[in-house]
Amino acid sequence: MKYSEEDKERLFNEILTHIRLGNSLTSTLKLKGMPCDNTFDKWCSESEDRMTDYVRAREKRAETIFEQILQIADYNGSDLMGMDDNGKPIINNDVIQRNRLQIDARKWMLGKMQPKKYGDKLDVTSDGDKIQNVNPILEVKIIKPDEE
Repeated sequence: MKYSEEDKERLFNEILTHIRLGNSLTSTLKLKGMPCDNTFDKWCSESEDRMTDYVRAREKRAETIFEQILQIADYNGSDLMGMDDNGKPIINNDVIQRNRLQIDARKWMLGKMQPKKYGDKLDVTSDGDKIQNVNPILEVKIIKPDEE
């Protein structure tokens, strides 16, 4: 499909808005009226500014997902199912497990999307000290056999 420059700009900005709100590019491009992924890739390759805007939208998406983790963790509105006969709260463990799954999935996504910022860090130390890189020197001595 051929897009006018106005349509291209409008759709491109609409796609970036969806991404900034936490949606993936794939799910956004599946929405009615959106271009296919090849067309979007072509639009990005046509303009360095568009590519920069897309990269910024992806960074904002990561921040949005990070904020979602905090919102899920902080919300406790469905944690309680009521009270038992003794007045003790009945905890809805299914909701808590679902929240844990949502948080873990988002943490995993962030670690893959931006590993330097959100990925797991490996601390390679020994008793708190950095391990020294040892380069052993290998000495080879060639000895001629006795000629007897």
